[in-house]
Amino acid sequence: MKCSTCNYTGLALAVVDAAGKPFNVCPECSTPITPAEKPWERLGIPKARYLTTQPWKTAKMERKTFEKILIHVSPEAIQCLKHEAEAERLLEAMNLK
Repeated sequence: MKCSTCNYTGLALAVVDAAGKPFNVCPECSTPITPAEKPWERLGIPKARYLTTQPWKTAKMERKTFEKILIHVSPEAIQCLKHEAEAERLLEAMNLK
């Protein structure tokens, strides 16, 4: 596993929280490490739509490159970009852009 905080790459430590739920932490900085989300989950869309719309082609990238970059984009930034795209679509629909 790779820690997004300190870039440690290697085995994570398995620990148990107070409720008895197991999770992984980075042995270097103790940051919780969550399993990687699927790209379509990060974008908040179904897998079928992700494969149909092929956002990596819109970005003029290879799929693997697009997905590697997407991992590092915060959920807040993704949400902001989605709002901006929706606003642009609405303006185009109203012929204001």
